[in-house]
Amino acid sequence: MQEKAKSNFEGLVRIITSLVRDKKIQVDLIVGAGNTGIAMVKLSELIFDELNIHIPPKLVIPYYRFTKAHVGEGEPFQYNNILLPEIKEKLSSIENIQNILFVDDEIGGGRTVKGVIELIFQARQELSQNKPTLYIVAEDRSYNWQGLSTLINVQYCPFAEGGPRGNAISHIVPSEIHEIIKTYGSLDPKEELNALLDLPIKDKKEDEKPIWSYDLLNDLKLKVANFHEIQSKFESYLRDLIKESTPN
Repeated sequence: MQEKAKSNFEGLVRIITSLVRDKKIQVDLIVGAGNTGIAMVKLSELIFDELNIHIPPKLVIPYYRFTKAHVGEGEPFQYNNILLPEIKEKLSSIENIQNILFVDDEIGGGRTVKGVIELIFQARQELSQNKPTLYIVAEDRSYNWQGLSTLINVQYCPFAEGGPRGNAISHIVPSEIHEIIKTYGSLDPKEELNALLDLPIKDKKEDEKPIWSYDLLNDLKLKVANFHEIQSKFESYLRDLIKESTPN
């Protein structure tokens, strides 16, 4: 699975390099949602940094698709609109939004990207007239993006074809680092990746408001010896992969 993760990550590097270095697209906002989305935004920031290109403002939200944890279980989650005031505040400092980069490890039916774009349009209502361009960068799982084109101009830029298992990039952690983290306990690959990237994971409060939680990250910092050094080693590993994968 790690080879598929590395292959997908190399594809991510190539696509972002093509967009922002070769085609010189000025990204005004990087967007990610949920546990994999926030990780993909961080990975994209590392790519921008290695390309010596200004890192754009970001919007990462703890978006929920369903009421239960597993995809397809429960009714569609109804409480994401409660995030709207925070989204408005985060976007208020961005004067002009013409090009939006939405990144995720994979995209299937498109529920998340559609819901997030609708929230952005509610927060910045002038975008419905200006109709910016949305660049969707993710592993392809037969996503039909045409339905989104009524809201926004869409450029669909998949970095890989979907494999038999989902969330491939979450498995990019090298085995020697993974074995150290296992001393803490068994973690979901997405949780492990986020922690190594110094990121939170999404959670819901009792009032159903989605939030970012740092509880797991803080616990790992307390209980895993030299966790900061492990994070630094992992970032160096990723930066080396970016250098190796960047086209000339």
